[in-house]
Amino acid sequence: MSYTKIINSLLKLVGLNLSRTRPTYIKDKIRTVKIGKYDMLINGKSLLPIFLEGTPYYESMVPRLTKTVVGKYPDLTFLDIGSYIGDTAALILSEVTVPFVCIEGDDLFYDLLQKNMKQFDKISTHKVFLGEEKTSVLGNMQSKQTTNFGSIRKLDSKIKGEGDQVLNMIPLDLFVEKNELAVTLKLVKIDTDGYDLKILRGGAKFLEETKPVLFIEYDRVLIEEVGDNALSGLAFLAGLGYSTAIFYDNSGRMLLSGDIEDRRLMQQLDSYIKNRNAAFSYFDIALFHKDDEDIAQRFITSEMKFYNYNNH
Repeated sequence: MSYTKIINSLLKLVGLNLSRTRPTYIKDKIRTVKIGKYDMLINGKSLLPIFLEGTPYYESMVPRLTKTVVGKYPDLTFLDIGSYIGDTAALILSEVTVPFVCIEGDDLFYDLLQKNMKQFDKISTHKVFLGEEKTSVLGNMQSKQTTNFGSIRKLDSKIKGEGDQVLNMIPLDLFVEKNELAVTLKLVKIDTDGYDLKILRGGAKFLEETKPVLFIEYDRVLIEEVGDNALSGLAFLAGLGYSTAIFYDNSGRMLLSGDIEDRRLMQQLDSYIKNRNAAFSYFDIALFHKDDEDIAQRFITSEMKFYNYNNH
């Protein structure tokens, strides 16, 4: 998870920006923080606790979304791709009980994830990198450097550079098939710094058969850095029957809802965050298959009420 872009977006609102000089970070030792109702181990450099405390809507929509989807699919399992330390699970399980499948590829974060998940029931963790296809690529796990918080960079490099390692990636379809999970995975959250749409392309069969509700990050800059195109990713999902989308800014506030087949609207939203020159730099999107239009409309209505009531 990358937090620097969020800081810059929030500071832009008051006319400030982060310095390009090397920042001083909290010493990277493991500490314990409260996330939701639970004590969680976290790496010392992480700014997540600051955002959860200082940005009241940050990630708040995910537990609300889960409760809405559980209303229709009470036996669902939540698939969390890019689980980090298990913060999403902690926030959701503070409000509703659901089984979790957590995926994290980074060594440090996966170790913390495993330790944090021991306090919960019906949680499985998997150390794996997901991609569009089964392949091996060169990558740099910058989570272990002082200037990043868990991103994968320099994937698909042709020449191995300092810090690069071979990362074995598998498609989501293969992961789901091996673990016999497809039937219950009705809610999928992905936060993988640009790889969200590639991962979904690698899960085309799973998406077509199971039609889960999706919650993804739409960061045009990171998507393009990994050689993908955000609008073509939305078109791919529309081709699988996904339609209604709810867009949130990166502080967790609801912006609008619309149909991803509305190409003009999607182009306008995509253009707004080009090069991160807007008031905020990326979207979070909840996406619903046409078969779940009832859930989509119910959630849109409840979200409008939530933000209207809390916007004082």
